[in-house]
Amino acid sequence: MIGVEQWYKINDTVTALFNGEDLPEIQRILMDGIWSLVPYDQAMFYMIREYKGLLRLSSPYSVNVSSAFAEEYEERRFGKNIMADAFLPLTIVLRIGRDCDGLIPPGMNGDSLIPPGMEQGVRTLVAGKRRATAEVTLFRAKAGGPFTENELEILRVLARHLEACMKRDPLYAYEREQNHELQLRQQLRYMAMTEAEIEIVLLAAAGMTNEQIAELKQIALTTVKKHLSRVYNKMGVPGRVQLQYEIYRMRREM
Repeated sequence: MIGVEQWYKINDTVTALFNGEDLPEIQRILMDGIWSLVPYDQAMFYMIREYKGLLRLSSPYSVNVSSAFAEEYEERRFGKNIMADAFLPLTIVLRIGRDCDGLIPPGMNGDSLIPPGMEQGVRTLVAGKRRATAEVTLFRAKAGGPFTENELEILRVLARHLEACMKRDPLYAYEREQNHELQLRQQLRYMAMTEAEIEIVLLAAAGMTNEQIAELKQIALTTVKKHLSRVYNKMGVPGRVQLQYEIYRMRREM
């Protein structure tokens, strides 16, 4: 399961990407953002475009990868095999390497996809409008350990966010809202609030009265008042109006 801090970093990376002024800045933001979430030793990033019915590389960008390996990788990876991936309707994240349980694309040797000194890799293909748009490949040395299921899920979530943004999908707005709700709850936990107090805070911030909260939560009115009294102290606010403003401010800053 992806943690709240990781959601923060994913959202920050996506926001920064769409504020980037040029391709080199976008490439740097993306690779720095990925490294903060899924550390790697070497990496390659390619924009992919369609030209006269064929897929072409655009502006390859690498981190710590030798030019000799990059040229060989491009020839092997993009010579024919990307065509099979590019028209899949969903973003894909695959392990690549010497022991990948059959996840290596057909006709390819796992060793040919891994730079010298690296032990394993993971490839993320981002699609927009059912066309390949970008591909990121990360590599780790043996000391870095295998890419975990949690890290693969982080890459999937990041790729889906980017894909949805490229398609202007309304789902992105919903997912972003859900992520912010998780972040808000975590911030309230940092204030030493209990889960019951967090529920009361969010309902009060939404404009519900003490009586309405008591009825909804099936608890006594005095219990609601006790929760709110403790919450005011933990948040450092004198009353309900200031509580509502503070929750509003916290949401705006996400």
